[in-house]
Amino acid sequence: MQGLDRRTFLMLAVASGGSLVIGFRGAAADGQAEGQAIATELHPLIRIAPDNRVTIFAKNPEIGQGARTSLPMVVAEELEVDWEQVEVIQAPLDARLDNQFAGGSLGLLFGFKPLSEAGAAARMMLVAAAAARWQVEPAACLARSGRVLGPGDRSLSYGELAAEAARLPVPVDIPLKSPGDYRIIGTARPDVDGTRIVRGEPLYALDVRVPGALTAVIARAPSWGATLGSVETARARAVSGVVDVVVIDPAAAGGRLIAPNLPGLRPGVAVLATDTWAALQGCDALEIEWDLSRASVENTAGILGAFHQALAGEPTVVPRSDGDFDAALAAANRTHTADYELPFLAHVPMEPLNATASVADGHCELWVGTQNPEDLSKCVEQVLGLPPERIEIHMMRSGGGFGRRYYPDFAIEAAWLSRAAGRPVKVVWTREDDIRYDFYRPAAAFSLQAGLDAAGKVTAWRTRLANGSRSTCLGRDDAPNGTELDEYAFPSGFVPNLRMEYCSVASQAPVGQWRGVAATKTMFAVSSFIDELAVLAGMDPIDYFLQFIGPDRRQPVVGDYALDVARIRAVTRRVAEMCGWGAPLPRGVGRGFAAGYCSTAFIAEVVEVTVATDGALDVGRVWAAVDCGPVINASGARGQVEGSIIDALGVTLRCSVDVSAGIAVSDNFDTYPIAHIGDTPDIAVDFIGTDARVRGLGECGVPPLAPALCNAIFAATGLRIRRLPIGDQLRPGKAPTRQDFS
Repeated sequence: MQGLDRRTFLMLAVASGGSLVIGFRGAAADGQAEGQAIATELHPLIRIAPDNRVTIFAKNPEIGQGARTSLPMVVAEELEVDWEQVEVIQAPLDARLDNQFAGGSLGLLFGFKPLSEAGAAARMMLVAAAAARWQVEPAACLARSGRVLGPGDRSLSYGELAAEAARLPVPVDIPLKSPGDYRIIGTARPDVDGTRIVRGEPLYALDVRVPGALTAVIARAPSWGATLGSVETARARAVSGVVDVVVIDPAAAGGRLIAPNLPGLRPGVAVLATDTWAALQGCDALEIEWDLSRASVENTAGILGAFHQALAGEPTVVPRSDGDFDAALAAANRTHTADYELPFLAHVPMEPLNATASVADGHCELWVGTQNPEDLSKCVEQVLGLPPERIEIHMMRSGGGFGRRYYPDFAIEAAWLSRAAGRPVKVVWTREDDIRYDFYRPAAAFSLQAGLDAAGKVTAWRTRLANGSRSTCLGRDDAPNGTELDEYAFPSGFVPNLRMEYCSVASQAPVGQWRGVAATKTMFAVSSFIDELAVLAGMDPIDYFLQFIGPDRRQPVVGDYALDVARIRAVTRRVAEMCGWGAPLPRGVGRGFAAGYCSTAFIAEVVEVTVATDGALDVGRVWAAVDCGPVINASGARGQVEGSIIDALGVTLRCSVDVSAGIAVSDNFDTYPIAHIGDTPDIAVDFIGTDARVRGLGECGVPPLAPALCNAIFAATGLRIRRLPIGDQLRPGKAPTRQDFS
């Protein structure tokens, strides 16, 4: 069985060099140090020791979103233990657990109920054990702070009861607490790893050191689609510390795409050495001839030009058509059209991609920062031909993910090379590798068109998008023209005559999901366009938006799904209150607004900017109102929204992955300048929980930032920014022509 009951267990010790030294021993039970009493497992995620120490295993990967803190808080709440009593340990991939992934802001959404039930069931078993010992009804007992209290001031600790409780049947009918009874959920708790992070203690996959492991650095193709021709390895092998050179052949490992529609190995030549520096030096010494016969020769201008050319033609597919757009547009009192452009974006997690693997005796063990351990296991199963019970994945804390660590390619490299080398191997990507061989947020070009009646109300709307889609790149659903359009996206359901058109453009650029996924593109275009329509109507942008979405109701969007308009209105009104929207502002100062539904949460943001006469831009303040249902960890939740805003601000201001000769030429932070400390504005965040359903929070703060910022620039200057990043578009001689709305 794969998981917590294996014959060996993971022992982590901090070495003097600041690394996690990984060793094994089979004499003690999982998670128990020698000489300690054995803890009792009441659930795959809950163990209680005789001394009343409670261990809660964090089920989902930690990529910086606070999962190792918030998810165990849910368990602890229903278990009725004090948070200070809890030790949190990362669970490995375990066949007994579902949805062990991090993506789409779905960890809490999918996990809240089962985690709550796990804690409540364990609590009920402990109460039942105490009641049986005292020969009273369970209803006469109360669980509180890791103890069961009974009639006559009787009291037993969980540690005294755990062994008896574990022998009882797991309850089927599991009542959960009312939110008014929460003692842990909703409070502010520091990240369980916070102290270790501040101290620089080893936590991450990059810190792992397996005895006898080699370090691998890979020489990769100079353009997308290139394959290996020939390689001369003598000079590389002569480098001190180099142990071996291994050619990576994707065809021998399932091809470019492997089940379940995820990227496999890329062609390359790996240099295996005793340390990273020797591996890097060995890579530089390789003499490689690449076969460029199928290589991409694309560049940024050509890719974006193809998008705009496609917009001028006929769509490939029409995912949605409501009413009669053409007739409504012809009958409109006024029409408005605007085009928007967005670049490729890289993920650039602070910890570059890396993984350590040990493949021996028909068993594969991986130490990796991954967002998707379940599918990673399936991919290793296919590539190595091992059964799932022979694959063990230790989920290390990730120094950022943002969607990139959902893909398994870098971890498969480690497993493949470990088998080839016959010993453990750590694969390390350089920052240049990380950007050049990323799966980018797709670049895109939008053309939006609206017809308005005499009062400025939208009667017809068309969204046309051109780009190369994620589904086409990753071979999903056999979709040669897979669309990047989201038929759930606003204004679906709000305009009677609506068309959504997609123009598929062939490209070899590798694309995938990036923080906020499609919403980061769509909301920029749509929310910017709504601001333009407000100006056409001569209305305040927030008033116009509220009029556009209409009164509180559940608005049908697609099939059985209906959008709760009241919740969008609530966050919109709240952010207006927070910033004092409508108050007079000095010359050169403007505020912009955007709101929507993203990754299951409702959010509205206002950005305030100051634009100097020379075009210098200062983003001074950002306000955000969020409805994500109940907040689990007040501190972590605020940090998530603030981090999203800072991340989005950096890429909106300066970031784009530029392409030349079929490869990214933006390859480090000098050419891909993410947010700096000096960019960080004052950020105010307020949470509005309007129902009891927990929703995602890791991504919703990203999509509104770009349109709110560009709308603020328009309010300050009268200049429209329709192309990202903003870059130097505000500088003298660079600014676009002032839009004429007369």
